[in-house]
This record gives sequence, structure tokens and C-alpha cells, in this order.
Amino acid sequence: MLPVAALLLVVAVQSWPQPVTPASAPAPPPAGEGTDSLSDLTPAGELVAVAGVDTADTDQRIAFWQERLRATPTSDTSWTYLGDLFDLKARQTGDISNYTSAGDAYQRALDIAPYSPTAGLGLARISATLHDFPGAMQAATAVLEEYPAADAALAIIFDAAYELGDLDNAERALALLEDRVESPALTVRQARLAFINGDVASAMSLAGQAATEADEIAELPASRAFFHYAAAEYAFLAGDVDAAAAGYDAALEALPGYALAIAGHGRVAFTRGDLDSAISNLESAVAAVPRPDLVGYLGDLYALSGDDSAAAAQYDTVEFIAGLSATGSEQVYDREYSLFLADHARAAETAVELATAELEQRQDVYGYDALAWALHAAGRSDEALVHVEQALALGTPDAKLLLHAGLIELAAGRSSEGRAHLEQGLALDPAFSPLAVNAAREALGR
Repeated sequence: MLPVAALLLVVAVQSWPQPVTPASAPAPPPAGEGTDSLSDLTPAGELVAVAGVDTADTDQRIAFWQERLRATPTSDTSWTYLGDLFDLKARQTGDISNYTSAGDAYQRALDIAPYSPTAGLGLARISATLHDFPGAMQAATAVLEEYPAADAALAIIFDAAYELGDLDNAERALALLEDRVESPALTVRQARLAFINGDVASAMSLAGQAATEADEIAELPASRAFFHYAAAEYAFLAGDVDAAAAGYDAALEALPGYALAIAGHGRVAFTRGDLDSAISNLESAVAAVPRPDLVGYLGDLYALSGDDSAAAAQYDTVEFIAGLSATGSEQVYDREYSLFLADHARAAETAVELATAELEQRQDVYGYDALAWALHAAGRSDEALVHVEQALALGTPDAKLLLHAGLIELAAGRSSEGRAHLEQGLALDPAFSPLAVNAAREALGR
């Protein structure tokens, strides 16, 4: 299964037609077409794209506003428009540098107009996308203090608090939103909270409800795709592979080329024992979005097929992406890279360092899991046990948490607990990580 963060913060790629703006007229901000930015609850973005999206119109708009800003560099509105456009291009391409440019533009707007709610929300959204969750919380809180009716700020506060492991504040933000709005974006957040607290049945029901709501109110195609994808992910997490496959189909029907849904079909194929189809789907997904978790998964599939050279090429790509991230200010992939290193017995102490640094900021169950797994890879399974307990403390029914826990417990001599957790994990999702799943099966003698 892909990391749950990939589900929880997936952005709906905006794909509606954008009219070409004459060079003599200002271009309207595309990211907010048809919406009120203060009430838009669209989840903040993960790095998702649709294969083959033509960015020519977006590029033209960016060039227009960059030229306009050379003449009027103190226009906060122009900087905000530019931020919206870089945000749009980032969501079209999955290129982190465009998210960074968007954040810089929003910050320039705030330097000029410190109380601009549109720029403030833009900066909060970008901060969440780049996994700067404290920054997202700070920016969204600043907007809410000035504009108490800004539902979008509450939504970002929920997202940031959730990712930081601050579930008390997440629940408070969600309760306020529940009193104010009804929307699929609210419903899918209710699903997130239910799942993390161990209620997988409610999470599945709520996620399915969100997808239905999105269809009924004729959300944009990209938004409908996201909600169907979310419903599919919860079905997969609950072990209902057929429902997951149907959800990925619905996502692709709404938005053909949606990379995460294609990757989802790859995991379905792997679960069903069709390695060739699994590889084909992951190849298509990686071609659109070379995200390290997807690239690493494809490498694992190649390894299982016996194509060691192809696997090595994918693993080298993960290392290259991690190197690029290390040179910037974003640590978007640190957790994924730590897990990759631990999964593949590479630089285990580096995995520990990355996971430790992540946990200092984000005390969520997946942070505890990542550190436990890294410690296990470094031969420190006894030390990892305390973090295993913290990862399982909420009863979150995620196969990754359970399989990691089981393998660590077996290594630490806790045979009965370990076997029980491995059985639970395999019953839920035998696809989240080909290597970990194989290790679990071998440990159980299957």
C-alpha cells in the first residue's frame, strides 16, 4: 500500500479548460475558478499529476504575470495570481520546484499585504504540500484570526494537526467545520479521523459517501477522481480488493491518466498474483509521477520478476530523487526515503537519522512506525519495540503498521505477538510493500 500520507494529502489536479488570456489583459487566477478561496476545503496537495497534461496555457499565464510584475512589483494581487499559477502547474506536473515558486510568490504577496487571506491560504496550502506542517498551521491560523469565517483555514489546520499527530486539535477543527459546512471534502476528512482511530468500517463508509457526494454535486473531474481514489484506498486498507479496484476504475473514469489510480491497479494486480500487469501499471504511473514511493515499488516488482538490473535502475532513481530533495529546503520525501533505506538494507543509520528528525516534528503513528522500522533495519529491534507500541497505540488497522510490528517483534524474540500481527497485516493488505509482504509470508512459513 502506498504511504497513507499519499492518500491523506492528495490534491485534486485541476483540469478544466483554461482560456488563453490576451497579452493586453490581466489573467484571472485559475486555481480559484468557480470557488471562494476562503471556503474551499479541497485537501492540500501531494505530488500528483495526470500524464500528458498540456501546460502551454499555464506557462503563458505565468509569463504574462511575471512581465506584469516587472512593471508593478508591489502588487500583492499580482503576486497572488502568480502563486496560483505556479501551484496549478505544480499540480499538473508534480514538479516540486513549481510548488516552491508558488510559495515564494505567496510570501511576496504577504510581504506587501500581510493580512491578505488569499495569499495566506495559498502559503498555508503550499506549506502543507511540502510537508512543512508547522508552517501550514501557522499560516492558516493567521488567516483564521483575521477572518474567523474562513473555512479553508480550518480545513488546513485540521490537515496540519492530523499530520503532526495532534489529534486533539484536529478533532476541534473538524468539529467546527462540521457545524459550518457539508461537502465531500469534509466527509473525507471525517474518514481520515475514523481510520486513524481504528474504525475502518466508518472510514470506508464515509469515504464512499464522499465519492457519491462529489458525483451528485457534479464536482470537477479531478475532484471526483480524488474522492473515488480515496474511497478505493480505504477499501484496500480494509482488505476489500474488489471494492478497491472498482474505486480506482471510477477515479480513472472521472480523470483518465490519474497516476495514483493507475498505481492502485498495479497493487491490485500484485495482490491477485498478476506480476506482469502490476509492473505495467506501475510503469505507467511512474512515467507520469516519478515519486520515490512509486519508483521504489516498481523496483521491488522488477526484483520479484527476476529483473535485477531494472530493479537496480529504479532504486538508483530513488537515490537520485532523495539527493535532489536534500539540496532544497523541502523534506517532502524524507519519511519515504527512510522507509526505502530500511526496506532495502541500505544505509540503515541514515534511515534512523531521517526518521528521528521527522518524529521530532511529526509525532503521528506513521512517524513512530518509520523510526521503529529503521531501528530494526539497523539491527536494533529491541530498541524499536517502544516505537512499535506507539505506532499501534490508536489501533489503526493499517497492514504496514502491523507487518512492520510483527517482523520487529519476531526479531526481538516476541514470537506470539509477532506472528499475530503478521497474520492480521496479511489479512488486510498483502500489497503495500512487495518486499515486506514476502518477508512476512516467509516468517510465517507460507
